[in-house]
Amino acid sequence: ARYVITSNTPSPEKTARLRLLYEEARKKGCNTVANNIGLELSAVATDVTQRNLLLKDAMQSGKSDHYNAVRALLRIARISIDESGTLTQQQFDECIRAYSYLYNQRLDNLFESCHQILWDMFKARRDEKNLLTLYRYSSLVWRLRRKSETEQKYRNALTDILGSRLSKSILVADRELRYFISRGASSTGELLSP
Repeated sequence: ARYVITSNTPSPEKTARLRLLYEEARKKGCNTVANNIGLELSAVATDVTQRNLLLKDAMQSGKSDHYNAVRALLRIARISIDESGTLTQQQFDECIRAYSYLYNQRLDNLFESCHQILWDMFKARRDEKNLLTLYRYSSLVWRLRRKSETEQKYRNALTDILGSRLSKSILVADRELRYFISRGASSTGELLSP
């Protein structure tokens, strides 16, 4: 309760109060509360080392607090991509596992963040096959959640990436490309010919 009150009260000493609550929660073994505070503190941290420590602490408590571990992972991954343009193989593998977890959850913002991280990595690697697979799985989620504008955004981006591959007949395309072509046709009302 003190965390919620402190977090929602504008104050010049808010960060200092949150740090004290963070330490207290860690000492008492209240990992979920500590992770929530740590994630909030990491968002305003000016010291990169301190920010990374807070995020790693939240990630390491993943067995008891999977939700916050995923939040921390996605922040670390986004920071890594923004700063270096890439992820370590371990971060990349963890993001794929997080995508699988988020695929079945109703956590739209985290799902979108994870999708974008994987999209950025597959695009940077020019990995068209995995971009198509990612689109196919995410497309279903977007349709179920009535996010047709998001599906359209990625369909347009993928159309630009694939270029001439789209002129293939749907009968000779692999499963991911067939799905992509059929989603494009169903959204525009076009009929595809073999």
